[in-house]
Amino acid sequence: MPRVKWTEEAIRTEAVKYSSRGDFQRGNGSAYVTANARFSGLVDELFGESQRRHWDEKSIRAEAAKYSSKAEFDRGCRGAFVAARRRFHGLLDELFGETFYWTEEAIRAEAVKYSSKIDFVRGCNAAYQAALKRGLMDELFGKNVRWTEEAVRAEAAKYDSKKAFHRGNGSAYGVALRLGLMDELFGETFYWNEELLRAEAAKYDSKHAFQLGSRSAYISTLKHFPGLLDELFVNQLRSWDEQSIRAEAAKYDSKKAFQRGCIGAHGATRRFPGLLDELYPNSRVNQNTKRQYWDEESIRAEAAKYDNKKDFKRGCTSAYVATLKHFPGMIDELFGETFRWTEESLRAEAAKYSSKVELQRKNVGAYSAIWKRFPDLLDELFENQPRCTDADAFYIWRVDGHWFKGLPVYKFGLTSSRIGTRRIHGCARNNDIRATEIQLFKSDTAKYWERIFHDAFTVVPDLGFTDGKTEFRACKESDVRAFVDFIRADVMPMAA
Repeated sequence: MPRVKWTEEAIRTEAVKYSSRGDFQRGNGSAYVTANARFSGLVDELFGESQRRHWDEKSIRAEAAKYSSKAEFDRGCRGAFVAARRRFHGLLDELFGETFYWTEEAIRAEAVKYSSKIDFVRGCNAAYQAALKRGLMDELFGKNVRWTEEAVRAEAAKYDSKKAFHRGNGSAYGVALRLGLMDELFGETFYWNEELLRAEAAKYDSKHAFQLGSRSAYISTLKHFPGLLDELFVNQLRSWDEQSIRAEAAKYDSKKAFQRGCIGAHGATRRFPGLLDELYPNSRVNQNTKRQYWDEESIRAEAAKYDNKKDFKRGCTSAYVATLKHFPGMIDELFGETFRWTEESLRAEAAKYSSKVELQRKNVGAYSAIWKRFPDLLDELFENQPRCTDADAFYIWRVDGHWFKGLPVYKFGLTSSRIGTRRIHGCARNNDIRATEIQLFKSDTAKYWERIFHDAFTVVPDLGFTDGKTEFRACKESDVRAFVDFIRADVMPMAA
């Protein structure tokens, strides 16, 4: 579907479909965002200034009575919370009690519960931030390690490759890169040039054998030297006739081995009906029809070889599919009914573990069932544990050096404000790219902003990224700036 260019006329046409600014925002987020970002006052003109809620002290008190804490009030009704904070000084403290302030004594008492700075920030971010402001961190946990050249060399000696060094100690690895020590410490990275590729390819008699025997050389040939592969294997047989197929098939003792050893000749047998069965007459097939047909008796005989449904499916997929398709209920008869997690059984299972992480590691089936079918149950069961992800922050960043159809590529998504930009830099590192122009916003409506960005901009097809590959979008720089400016009008950005 082509992208709509939202002119003032198009926005007015779209807006008449909705009865309020809230419906307009939910129904067509991209038009709503553009209206606010590019046409100041247009939304008020279309829906009237009177639709804005004006909070007086009485209505704020009535709304606040629904919540038990300031944080809950902020999440439940942002408008009333902001009005109380800005226009009625002291009202929030009166309604919910005074905010706790971290004194030096309280910070020290909290810090002794943790063994490192990272545990401290994860366990109690508020105390951590207060300790930073008071300059207590180095006193509480000692100064950060300063990587001198000598220290980097000592650390690198623990690893046997650049990759292991990177994974084991990223900070020392970064310093080694800046000092230019990597090749000295681990040797120069091997690169395939044309001469080396020709020498390597000479060891093989076909492209397929080359691919199986030296995959890195094969990929380098395809990627960096277009046309070289055909030049290297110019005498490779390209058109399989019946005689050459028979000669090639004689090297293998089964259809499967033939397919793996020479997929080109195996595929060419389609032009000669019956040839494959003639070449391998001992394959397990019905000799009258040359195809295995699964009746109830043969399925039971096959199923008896396996202990459970999963092994049956892996061991003989055709029999498994035939059972599901033609004999409903037979699979449960053969292996017993599939176990279904109920809420009661999930509670009993979760009681065996002390944290969400332990439950996920030791019983992923139960963890997935809770996550998919009972989304609130996980927090209830482990109420004293922090949430796996708060999803209370929305980020946008640009992928340095990547373009799609002439447009720069950006990534967006949700993260936890507790961890700042760690998710962003981790994603960039996993995809071997560089993150620039990072924008990070903490908001209770982070999921809403994610959905708006998701719908508003062009999806980028697979660029080879593995981490977060569905969240990359191609956008004009001006559109991203307008989008960010509109968010800033409602949400304060975090330090990137």
